[in-house]
This record gives sequence, structure tokens and C-alpha cells, in this order.
Amino acid sequence: MTVKKTALGMFALMAFLVASRVIPHPPNFTPVLAIAVFAPYFFRELAVAVALPLAAMVLADLIIGMHSYMLWVYAAVASSTLISYVLRCTDLHLFRVGALAFGSCLIFFLVTNFGVWLGSDFYPQTIEGLIACYVAALPFFGNTLVSTVAFSGLFYGLMRMAGQQTE
Repeated sequence: MTVKKTALGMFALMAFLVASRVIPHPPNFTPVLAIAVFAPYFFRELAVAVALPLAAMVLADLIIGMHSYMLWVYAAVASSTLISYVLRCTDLHLFRVGALAFGSCLIFFLVTNFGVWLGSDFYPQTIEGLIACYVAALPFFGNTLVSTVAFSGLFYGLMRMAGQQTE
């Protein structure tokens, strides 16, 4: 991919991600984790693949407002991209897409809600408090999972239609 195409693709995906977070939407229903999973397939350079979803998150957060748990969110998104990057040297089958989508949602859920528990006075700093935090977050997990699986399926289909290597 040429530098010009890479820059144009990155700009288009960033604009899409920022818009998806800024326009009204159900809680946690965005393509961010799906892009985090697919960024290593769209852009071969690790730095670009990690920077894309993180830069879009920062830009959107500058618009919608910063919060005290952003580093936990960014770490979860970056982790999903790193795992996908490590696994990208293998064939991208539909099953792998589903596994990466589900795994990225699980990482996001565990990491971000651990951060909420750790940094909040709302939950006691006990195992019971941690469990209560995870239970309270379960409704948001559904939206995260549905959106990530749906957008991952869309990106997988677009890659196949474009003739990009998926199998």
C-alpha cells in the first residue's frame, strides 16, 4: 500500500470512528473494537495499526469529554490491536474473526471495569466489590459484543470483496 493510500485510508477510518462515537448511539455500540481487530490487516505497520483506533478515541474524547478511566479504555483497545497483530500472520478465517471480536470485547469488559472498580469509591475494594462492578456492567457488554461482531463481519466481507488476503 502506498503512503498516500495508507494516509487516506487511515484518515477515512479515523473520521468514521470519531463520527461513530460523537453521533448519538446506544451505549458502547461503536465500531472501535472491530477496527482495533482489523487495523493490523488494513495497515501492516504495528505503529499505524495501534495509532489508528487510539487517535480516533482521543479525538472523539476531546469532543465528547474526557474522563478518569480513559487510560484503561485505551489500554484495552491497544491490547486488542496487539493481539490481532500477533495473529495476523495466520490466515484470517471467519471463525478467527469471530474469536478476535469476542476476545476483544472480553478484554475491553475485564480491563475497563477493573479500572472502574479500582478507581471508584462506588465499589468497595474487595472481591465482592469487583464482582458487583462486573455485574453492573453486563448490560453494556451486550452492546459491545453485538456491535463488534457486526462491524467485524462487515469489515471481513469488505476485505473479501476487495480481494484482500483473508484466507
